[in-house]
Amino acid sequence: MTKLEDDSPMPYGKHKGQPMEDVSVSYLHWLWEEGGVDEKSPVGDYIRRYMDVLKMENTDLIWKRK
Repeated sequence: MTKLEDDSPMPYGKHKGQPMEDVSVSYLHWLWEEGGVDEKSPVGDYIRRYMDVLKMENTDLIWKRK
């Protein structure tokens, strides 16, 4: 599995090619909660690893999945 970091390009979707750090938190939240991203996929792994930072960046979002 390719491990995504902040400077890695988003591999798909409307933010494809953008550095992961520039992908909107609300989009990552949508992927995590409703988009069906698998925690074992590169994007799901990135979200899981950076969850604490993402929660701080947008405190209005409710992250149900652990």
